[in-house]
Amino acid sequence: MMSEVAVYPGSPDEAGLSSSLKYERSRYNNASVFLPNTPITINIVHSCESQFVVGAESVEEAKNDSLVRKLPNGSLVLSNQSWYEIRIKHGDFEWSIHRSIVDLKSFHASFMLQRALISLSGKRKDSRRKISPFPPMLEFVSEQKLCDRRVMLEKYIQSIVDIQEYRDTDLVLRFLEVSPLSFVNCSKGLKLKEDCVHKLPSYNYFNKCYCTSTLCLQKRWLILKDSYFVYMKQRGDKVKAKDIDKSEKGRLRLAFSLELSGKNRSWRLCNIFLMDQNFAFKTRTVEQSGQCQLKLYNSLGELVVICQSESRMNDWNNILSSHIYQDGTRDFIQYNRFGSFAPPRSDTQICMFIDGACYMEAVAKAIAQAQNEIFITDWCMHPAVFLRRPVRDNTWRLDMLLHAKAKQGVKIYIMLYKESEFAVKFRSIKVKRWLRSLHSNIHVYRSPRSTRLWSHHEKMVAIDQSVVFLGGIDLCFGRWDTNDHRLQDVHKVAKVQEINTELRRIRSLRKRSRNASRTLGRTSFDFGDIEMHDIGSDSEQMSSNCDNTPKSRRRKLTDAIHRAGDAMRSLMYQMALDRKESQQVLDDQVNPAYCESEWGNYENDSNFIYDNPGYVDDVTTDVVIRKKLAALENLSQAGKRCTWVGQDYVNWSLVEPLAKEHPAVDLVDRTCVPRMPWHDVGCVIEGTAACDISRHFIQRWNQIRARKIKSAPRGSAKRIIQRLVPGLLPSHPCSPWTETKLSTVLVDPRQSTTCTVQALRSVANWSLGIQSAHKKGFRESFRQIFHQNLHTVTIKDVNLDENKHQIGLEKSVLSAYLNTIQEAEHFIYIENQYFVSYILGSLEEYEEAGFSIEDVLEGKCSDKPTSDHLPPSHSSGLVKNRICEAIYLRILRAYNEGRSFRVYIMLPSLTAFKGEVGTSSGTYIHIILKYIRQSLFVGEYALIPRLKQVIPNPEDYVSICSLRTYDEWPDGSIKSELIYVHRSANINDRSMLGFRDSELDIIIESNSDSDLIDGKFNGVNVKIHPFVQRFRRSLMAEFLGMLPKVSRESKHSIHHDLLDDPVADEFFHNLWNGTAVSNGELFGKIFNCIPAAGLLTFRQCVERRNEIPLIRSDREKALELLKEIKGYLVPFYADFLANESLECPVGSIERMIPEVIWT
Repeated sequence: MMSEVAVYPGSPDEAGLSSSLKYERSRYNNASVFLPNTPITINIVHSCESQFVVGAESVEEAKNDSLVRKLPNGSLVLSNQSWYEIRIKHGDFEWSIHRSIVDLKSFHASFMLQRALISLSGKRKDSRRKISPFPPMLEFVSEQKLCDRRVMLEKYIQSIVDIQEYRDTDLVLRFLEVSPLSFVNCSKGLKLKEDCVHKLPSYNYFNKCYCTSTLCLQKRWLILKDSYFVYMKQRGDKVKAKDIDKSEKGRLRLAFSLELSGKNRSWRLCNIFLMDQNFAFKTRTVEQSGQCQLKLYNSLGELVVICQSESRMNDWNNILSSHIYQDGTRDFIQYNRFGSFAPPRSDTQICMFIDGACYMEAVAKAIAQAQNEIFITDWCMHPAVFLRRPVRDNTWRLDMLLHAKAKQGVKIYIMLYKESEFAVKFRSIKVKRWLRSLHSNIHVYRSPRSTRLWSHHEKMVAIDQSVVFLGGIDLCFGRWDTNDHRLQDVHKVAKVQEINTELRRIRSLRKRSRNASRTLGRTSFDFGDIEMHDIGSDSEQMSSNCDNTPKSRRRKLTDAIHRAGDAMRSLMYQMALDRKESQQVLDDQVNPAYCESEWGNYENDSNFIYDNPGYVDDVTTDVVIRKKLAALENLSQAGKRCTWVGQDYVNWSLVEPLAKEHPAVDLVDRTCVPRMPWHDVGCVIEGTAACDISRHFIQRWNQIRARKIKSAPRGSAKRIIQRLVPGLLPSHPCSPWTETKLSTVLVDPRQSTTCTVQALRSVANWSLGIQSAHKKGFRESFRQIFHQNLHTVTIKDVNLDENKHQIGLEKSVLSAYLNTIQEAEHFIYIENQYFVSYILGSLEEYEEAGFSIEDVLEGKCSDKPTSDHLPPSHSSGLVKNRICEAIYLRILRAYNEGRSFRVYIMLPSLTAFKGEVGTSSGTYIHIILKYIRQSLFVGEYALIPRLKQVIPNPEDYVSICSLRTYDEWPDGSIKSELIYVHRSANINDRSMLGFRDSELDIIIESNSDSDLIDGKFNGVNVKIHPFVQRFRRSLMAEFLGMLPKVSRESKHSIHHDLLDDPVADEFFHNLWNGTAVSNGELFGKIFNCIPAAGLLTFRQCVERRNEIPLIRSDREKALELLKEIKGYLVPFYADFLANESLECPVGSIERMIPEVIWT
């Protein structure tokens, strides 16, 4: 059984802007692929009474062409040399086809035969309707008769398409160039070229193939969309002997293999061929075989198809020659800034989220509102994580939410990182099996298949290809956190009323009843649609037996009553969602300057239930699935007594979440062990930029799918199973997201703004799935075709120069970092979990290479659009990315100009590896610390030593800090722990060079100067974007303890206006650095924290652990000192373990790991 495509277009608008196809396990049985109740108009707009020539550069060239004969007036014209341009209009769609008179004659002959067969079958009443006559086909006709023949042809074709039984036949569909995808997933009114072609097999099987045997050629239907091709395989059932019956008169009705009405027609989506910056095409006629070939190229390989005739090949050449310059296509073919696969997108609505609570809440709300499809990719995923808290039931648990949406018909596609078990133990195979077992609409892939050194480090959630969440927050344990970063979460005897942070929270204006929301959006469950991937035959037998019990039969009536009201309840919810009074807004007294860190802590109302339209009561769920889900029911019970349930309460230095353990199991003793808070940032975008991010997911998904299909033996059951997984098509933003934007996702509309957003990524052949078998042949042929057809393809030579060692390599994240740093005017703010970057060049080397110091400092070393604007370096340093060098040069420029310039770098005090500093278990921590010190503090490549060679006081320009907090337990004990600082793309070679870890990011800018407001940095008038300013203020206010009503009251009043100027000396030296130094000393005195100043050796670390901290020896004094702590900011100690080599111990396993793994 093959995977089929079923398309159900509604109105013309809905069909043209549909965001996805509906894939069914059964064949596509709907005969009509046209828009319902929409007429088709035929008009012959142009004709040429000569040899059929397409693609002439001009009329003059056409006249001079040897194939065109100009005849004198009044003479006879060779009839067989005529061709026609037929314009077809169907609803909002309008397209043209070119047909020669030979094509029309062949179509007429085939149609008359098919019409006769339909008439003999006696099943079609409309087949007796009159068809306009086909014009006589004389060898020679006079020119005055040509116009009459054109009118007759127009009426003839119109009469055929007016009859549905004829219009839906394969013969007419091929003639009109129509397929199930013609009016789906395209811009309104845009329908391009389609045709039946023969595809040459992959070069994996045939290196060169010019034969015309049908054993080699594969018949496909090729479709050109706005920025991609689709090729499909059509299959229709032949009429079998059992389908033959006799009429009442005893006359045998004819059975024939032609698909008369398309009743049994089915289409299989074979693959999608995306246009990208390596896209090229050419047409040629093979001399040996006479094949008319169309060759298409992109980063993933080449597609070679054989057209039916030279005229059809020329049609493809003409439409592609003009189409690649259209906006929707040129965006992906042309060179884009930073070498990105997508251009900047203006007028994109965006919202930033600080910490995981508000991010996950928005993700949950968006998933609940998904209409068509959901894309998720994560480095790590735990399906049992709760996205919204406090927990009242399992409604907002990730797996339950996805299960509910899958039951509604939403297709869910998840790509997980297939981890190397020696490095991390996610057990992604277990996550895959669990998710796939929930519903057949949930599809999961793991990648990569063979690479073990590098990882997919992308985190993204896309809803209907219209709204996309991305950043550094995985949907897994340990990531949900608020801006007060609590350390303790001891189980309560009573239910948790609310998160006790004393922060001013968002109040909801929605009032709901329990009965109205428990079963919102419930749909019936089809037992036959479930894929049981990890449930044995005993469970299936149990399901069958349970369904026949008296209890289950009595429940059918109840289920029917429940289902009858589902549609009305869903409609009522949507109406309530659209009402203005149902929108959640921030309290009027809440300062919107810090709304990025706000999240929804809801009222503790006994009648309050979450407004999840995707929630489905388990009463309608299959017994087997109910039993599986019930195994996690205790999660919600535990969630009523704590905020971080089970393994979600994690301290990464002690233990990591274990997939083999139950999610509700505590891995540490929460009565005495603090959790490790997680500080991170995410965002949500909508519009075309969201489509770009979704396109990246689609590219990876389709390539994994194609690889799995090809790797399975032909005709095997494994290959058939792999084809059941749907392919994905890029789409445009769809309703309702085009109307609501982000309003139904955010807590308050003031959280979002409109900016220019560009998608960035780090990818290469392994992460995109480019096969090595394609790479060699493709690189050689692509360069030849590119240089020969430069006027045809919009690709820059620079792409080939930069990626000459590898097709598909993209490192736009690194290019954006370097460009942004060099163009910074006043300050740079960086948060990351790693900073591994070397200064590879020196001023002397730059001068020897012929670059002036002024050009180097101003970034004028190259005029290439993709250049990093840094001088070339021949250094043999282990680390290749030059982010640190860009910062170094930017600071030197500010120093030479005598201007104030600040660099803020936020790093975690220690990396989140299991182990203890100073012992053998902390080897991983020591290794990362070594490379960070070599990048910033020690050695010839480090930032601070290199600055000291020129600048007396580098600390006037650079501030490197970390975060730490403390909390009090119910028994009165007080403990401290570092706050882990995380981000999406790490600052190291793994994430930046492109051919190692894959990354997905965006860069945000103002739309225009009109969006900027007046500001002042260190006394200088500047233009700033209010959204960026607000986001930065929120981050710094959190770290300095300046957020309104933080969890612990501070007696220090700091004027918030100081946050407006991060360049001023008062803020940089007194407030920021002063607070960090003061907090660091206080934490060290009270808790004996590690790391700390003065700890130069492992022995000193051990001695410090053995000392009794002040909080235990003199509690009263410690409590007084605690009042002096302001926020979370502490220094990143440059001298920590300065006297230790931090190398891997000789003979250890870590010693055998290549160094590039750590950098």
